[in-house]
Formats: sequence, C-alpha cells, structure tokens
Amino acid sequence: MAEEIKVNICPACGQERDNIKLYELESVIFLGGGMISKSIRVAGCRDCVRPMLTKHIWKQLLPSNILWPFLVLPTFIYRYRDSGKPGHSPKWVELVHSLNAQAVLEEQDKAEREKLQIASSYINRHPGGTVYQCTGGGFGSKTLLLAAAWAVIGIPLLSFAYAAAEFYCPEMTFKVCVIPLLFVALHGYVLWLIAKHGNCRDELGLRFVAILLGAWSFYLSWIFWIFIVSGYQMLTADPAAIWRTIVYLAQEQFWQGDHGPKSTLEHTIVWSLEAIIFIAVPAGVVWNYVRKHPFCESCLKKLETFAVMRQRELPQNMSEFKSKLRMGDLSELAALPPRQSSKYLAAEIKQCPDCKNDFVLLLTSCADMAHYNNVHTTKHWVIPPLYCDPQEINKIIK
Repeated sequence: MAEEIKVNICPACGQERDNIKLYELESVIFLGGGMISKSIRVAGCRDCVRPMLTKHIWKQLLPSNILWPFLVLPTFIYRYRDSGKPGHSPKWVELVHSLNAQAVLEEQDKAEREKLQIASSYINRHPGGTVYQCTGGGFGSKTLLLAAAWAVIGIPLLSFAYAAAEFYCPEMTFKVCVIPLLFVALHGYVLWLIAKHGNCRDELGLRFVAILLGAWSFYLSWIFWIFIVSGYQMLTADPAAIWRTIVYLAQEQFWQGDHGPKSTLEHTIVWSLEAIIFIAVPAGVVWNYVRKHPFCESCLKKLETFAVMRQRELPQNMSEFKSKLRMGDLSELAALPPRQSSKYLAAEIKQCPDCKNDFVLLLTSCADMAHYNNVHTTKHWVIPPLYCDPQEINKIIK
C-alpha cells in the first residue's frame, strides 16, 4: 500500500511541524493595458515558506511594476504574518486528504485489476456488445398482488385527493402545474417500489401495467372531480355519462377567471395533455427499471457488482465511442483519462454471484452539480447495458 502523507510533516524540510501553510502565489505580468497572471502553489512550515514568499515578491518587482506596491506587497505582508500563526492551513489539510484519497483509489484499482484478470477464465454466453435482454423472468405473483392492491386502494384515494385539490386550487394546476406533477411523481415512485419489492423480471409486462394504471388513475380522477363539481351528488363510472359531462363543461367554459382555459379548444388541449402526463410519466419512471436492474437468465437472481471502474473523462466523439462499444470493443473506454472535471463517465460491471458466466457493463454519464451546500449527481445512460467479453474487461484495467 502507498505510504500515507502526514499532515504534520513539512513537504519542504521533512520535519514534523504544527503550522504548515499552503499558499497560491500569483505571478503577475502587467502590460499597461492588460494583465497576465499565473498561480504557483507553495507549501511548508514557517521557516521554509517565508523564504519562498520573500523570493517570490522580489521576482515580481519588475513584471508587476506599478501593481507591485498595491497588489503584490500587501499580499506578501498578510501571508508573511499568517505563516507565523499556529495551526495548519485548511488548504494544506484538504490537499493532504485529497492525495491520500487518490492513493486509496489507486490501490483499489490495483486490487480490481488483480480481481478482474481472473475473468478471462469465465464463459460469456453472449457476444461482446450485445444489448442486455431481460429474458427468462416473470412478472411475479408478488408484483401482481401489490399492483392490484395499489389499483384498488391506493390509486382511488390518491385520485380523490387530486380531484379535490384540482377543484379547490385550480391555480396550482393550470399555472404552476404543482398538483399534477406531484401526483404523477408519487404514482410513478410507488410503481417503482412495487417492481423492486415484487422482484419483477418482465419488462414488457411492467410497462403495460404502468400504462394501464396511469389510464386508470386519470379515469378515476375524472369520476371524483365530477362528483365534487356536482356537489357530491353524481358519482358514476359510466364512460358515456362522464364523456357527456366533459363535453358540456368544455362548451360551457366551466372556468371563468385567470386560472383556467377560456375556450373549448383550450379545454381540449389542457385535458389531453393532462391525460398524456398521467399515463406517460409513471410509465416512464419504470420503463427501463428491469434493464437497469439486470438479473441472471439462468437462476433469475439479481446481478451483483463485480467491479467498479475508476471514473473517467467523457470522450470527445460520443457517437464513435458508442459505435465501438456496440461492437464489443472497450479499448477506447480503457484509453480515456481519469476524471478531472464535474462531468465524467462511471462504469460498473455486474455478474451473477452464483453462475459466474456473464458480464454486463453499465455505463452512465454523470454530472456533479452544487446546490447550496450539497452536491447532487445526475446520471444518464450512455448506452443500454451491454454484455462484454472477459478479454475486453481486462483492457479496462491494464
């Protein structure tokens, strides 16, 4: 294992110190009409870093010329006094931790290389570059039972709450769309949980059920909305009666004011978009659920992580990169440099822990975005999960 860098060891003299500082020195060239600057990093204890600061300030006397007494000198005085204060510089502590973390990652990469070299002895039943297919799995009786319970109990309650909120707070529906988005997001998340806890393995079946339940929720919301509009007197599930009521409300321009549609055409467009959202969004949440959670086609067990590749930079030519992946060639992925920015590639290889006969590559494009004091990572599929040959896997780790 790589030797750990210690915070209290001065990088200049190698002695143990309790006040190591790190400074970013600016080398300035002032040309009258413009300025060129370049950062230089220096670190050390008080006895080591002060000569560095003094040497830097005299080297900047001519290049910075008229800026020297106003920019370079005040900065030097502040840092010279700061270098004598007790305690380590926060930037120095952060740098040491970062370097130690990078060393740990390199050790993990080495361990993954040793682990993955064994992969060449395994048998892959699918040609490299073949898109992972969800074959051999069933919908699952537990998934069916949970979906039925949600359709009979959960969706009616949620649809009634949506109809009431839409009636009493129309501005939240038509102006900012908060109520519809919350409703469909909650519905989609529940379907995702049903698929997860029910161990659903039928991709087409799950998609069909999601579309069916989305249409069912939209239908129920209309039933309950008409029930509320009628003063809680008309509760009917007759499609013909509901359709006549919808046409009547559209022609009579039910909403008068600033919140809703003004004409029959606007009513038709709004309600059609609402129907699309009700059906499409929950179905979209679970559309690729099975594909994102691959399973073994022999024992139907969920594939587990075999190895996680080190994060890499995005390729310059994404279309060419995808073409090589579809041909089963991982050499370009192996040639990508390690991650150095907030946008990067994350690669994970999965395999059945029992059968040990297939490797599936999951490749995502990630972006870290700062939000207040937290960092949120968004992920998107670069390409659908692919079967890959053991020999190609070894290219990644060489």
